[in-house]
Amino acid sequence: MESWQVAAVANAIVALAYFGIVRAIVVPLIQNHELRTNKLGTATALIFFTCAVHHGSHAVHMFVPYYDIRPRLGI
Repeated sequence: MESWQVAAVANAIVALAYFGIVRAIVVPLIQNHELRTNKLGTATALIFFTCAVHHGSHAVHMFVPYYDIRPRLGI
């Protein structure tokens, strides 16, 4: 496995971990009807969500040339 592949997989794993944290925060907020009233919890979930998207986008951008889908998607 090449180093860029290790980095891409690592970024995907980190993204999944961040999405798991978001779920762990948001589900109790929804169950307790606190999603709109608990601003700190919601903000924390949003911060982790942006981290997940960021790491996920790194993984996608690393694999796009490998699968040769750049011309078809216009990226």
